[in-house]
Amino acid sequence: MKLVNIHQTIRSKSENRRQTSREQTNTDQKCKLPQLMDKQISQKTFKKPPLQQKSRRIINSKIPKVEIQLYYGSLSKAGFDGFCEKTNQDREFAEIIDDEQGIFAVMDGHGTDGDQISTFVRDYFQQYAIKEFKTIDFVKLFASAHSNVASHSHFDSLMSGTTATLIVIRDQVIHCAWVGDSRAMLCSKQQDKLITTELSIDHKPHLLKEKKRIENQGGAVNTYKLQNGQSVGPSRVYIKGASFPGLAMSRSIGDQIAEQVGVSHVPDIKQHQITRDDLFIIIGSDGLWEFLDNNQIAEITHQYYLNNDPQGACQKLIQESKTKWKKFSEGVDDITVIVVFLQNSNT
Repeated sequence: MKLVNIHQTIRSKSENRRQTSREQTNTDQKCKLPQLMDKQISQKTFKKPPLQQKSRRIINSKIPKVEIQLYYGSLSKAGFDGFCEKTNQDREFAEIIDDEQGIFAVMDGHGTDGDQISTFVRDYFQQYAIKEFKTIDFVKLFASAHSNVASHSHFDSLMSGTTATLIVIRDQVIHCAWVGDSRAMLCSKQQDKLITTELSIDHKPHLLKEKKRIENQGGAVNTYKLQNGQSVGPSRVYIKGASFPGLAMSRSIGDQIAEQVGVSHVPDIKQHQITRDDLFIIIGSDGLWEFLDNNQIAEITHQYYLNNDPQGACQKLIQESKTKWKKFSEGVDDITVIVVFLQNSNT
């Protein structure tokens, strides 16, 4: 689709997709995941974790020199738009593959159909990871999920999409792949001082690499302008000369209109070798990090690390984040957090 035709086609495509969705029964409206996935992906069923995942221990006995035990908790809370509770568009999963590795992910949907897209991507990632966890091809996984979202008939991804941050802990290595601004952070302790390391870097449009790609593909990066011309809020992605899509991130799954002007579904990937100094990992949607910085989050979590209570850490982090939101904003964003403790079994 050429950029000059986007204005004329957005409305008709959105209306056609919504009409198709309305004609389905309530059963059909559920994502039919196995039919949309690559044939190579297993179609076996799996048990989905509850929103409040109980802590679970995984003993890793094959790691040389460093033997760790993983404990995790997870929690997701819907936001508040100033009048009533919102539909929660965040999704997460925590999956233990065997005694030596775990897979954890957070998705943050946006747009009118963001909750459906984040749900689909969560289930898609989870089933793929269970099947291919030993040799996960992160680029292929994200590309395949994006393609299936774009072709799905039950929701509209023209101007809706989701972030995705995926952590795989395997053979004493942390693998992180992500698009968007759901952040993953590692906390370590060196000489009695907590050290934070971002396992992911928020994909924001103003970053030089991201901005260059967007502008080279016909997009523009600007802040939202009030009627008096005053700039407010974060940098956003626009079509040149237009007031949409206004996406506040430079990479996502979905967002077909924004994709045409440089928003990418290709993940960045980082790896970290686990050491004796490493204490815990935090993965959260951007609502968690909006008014709490990395160090504050690390300090809060560390108190629960000492008591080996990851679920308590999740609850406290969301509580503290919501308190900050209410102090500085009329509304509260959806907030989702997964906490993974890397306990040294020798201590």
